[in-house]
Amino acid sequence: MSIDSRKTLTIGQAKDLLQSIILYNLDRFEKGGDHSSFLVPFFVGDPGVGKTAITRQAAQEVEIPYFQTIVAQFDPGELAGLPFMGQVKVNRELNGKIVESMEDRMIRLRPSYLPDIDDEDQKIGVYNLDELPQTTLAGQNIMSQLVNEWRIGEHKISQGITICCTGNDPSNKAGTTPMPSHLKDRLLFIYVRTDHEEWGRYAARKSLNPIIRTYIRQNPGNLHGFKTGLDAFPSPRSWEKASNIMDLKLTDDLRHAAFCGTIGEGIATEFEQFVRVKDRLPDPDEVIKNPEAAPLFRNDEADVLTLLLASLADKATEKNIGQIIKYIKRMPNKEFAAVFSQDAFSRDKSLMDTKPVTEWAMTEGAQLMFG
Repeated sequence: MSIDSRKTLTIGQAKDLLQSIILYNLDRFEKGGDHSSFLVPFFVGDPGVGKTAITRQAAQEVEIPYFQTIVAQFDPGELAGLPFMGQVKVNRELNGKIVESMEDRMIRLRPSYLPDIDDEDQKIGVYNLDELPQTTLAGQNIMSQLVNEWRIGEHKISQGITICCTGNDPSNKAGTTPMPSHLKDRLLFIYVRTDHEEWGRYAARKSLNPIIRTYIRQNPGNLHGFKTGLDAFPSPRSWEKASNIMDLKLTDDLRHAAFCGTIGEGIATEFEQFVRVKDRLPDPDEVIKNPEAAPLFRNDEADVLTLLLASLADKATEKNIGQIIKYIKRMPNKEFAAVFSQDAFSRDKSLMDTKPVTEWAMTEGAQLMFG
């Protein structure tokens, strides 16, 4: 069964679910409960879809520490803790008395990747076991004790920590190892997918290149296109790399070659043609400086207009938001105002409290602003 045929959640929905699980586990912990009632979610999705971001962002928004171990990078010996010969205290009865003595025993070192149970700053948090399916069967068996008992051998972690896992589905053929049934039984499987609107808000907050944001807004199906066997394919992660490529001062040919190696040849060729839209774009700074005289665009020039509004959103501040709104009010196709609003207010929510924006909302209506 492919991931597409399963019940899936968007990245945002999966993050909300994880936050609820974190609060649930913490409530049980604070009431004196133990890990036996805790939930351990396992987020499964295509490479590059943003699985790890779910766990990190959820921890940040709940405002607790985040820990992560890429378990596929450790061999079983490291995961279990390397053994050494040491001495331990034992009590034995001798002639009716308890006598303490030292005995040689095989002892396992505490794995360095585990959150420290004696550190007050590591008593509560989110702990992600990343690339769980990519580790060996022996490694997965070791991790099964951690997700079931909050310990590796005798080495425990705090029960104030929510454990979660991330990894690729076997159908991705991304070097996964079939998961043993006893480990599966201990996990809550959550299948995740991309959503172009969620990604657009994320991309605006991250100030990814406005040309890329505009392209995905107009071609949402090209946000993610994983196929086994391809060296490069479009995904949220590869589009973020493409944004970095846009910052390089490259010739058209070199830029296209770099895109091919990041988002795949077919999408790269189409996107390279779209990049040429910027040649028809007025200078956003000039639009802000003189909004009454800035050029306007018709509906059949939506690519240029959408890119311009995304560029203005990146430059919007409390000082110049009034100038930008003056330009938007001049546009004959005011429904495009939502393009600006979604990007600008995702990037900087404080703009919504400025006088020009509140007046705009009252006169034009929130429906016009947000589409």
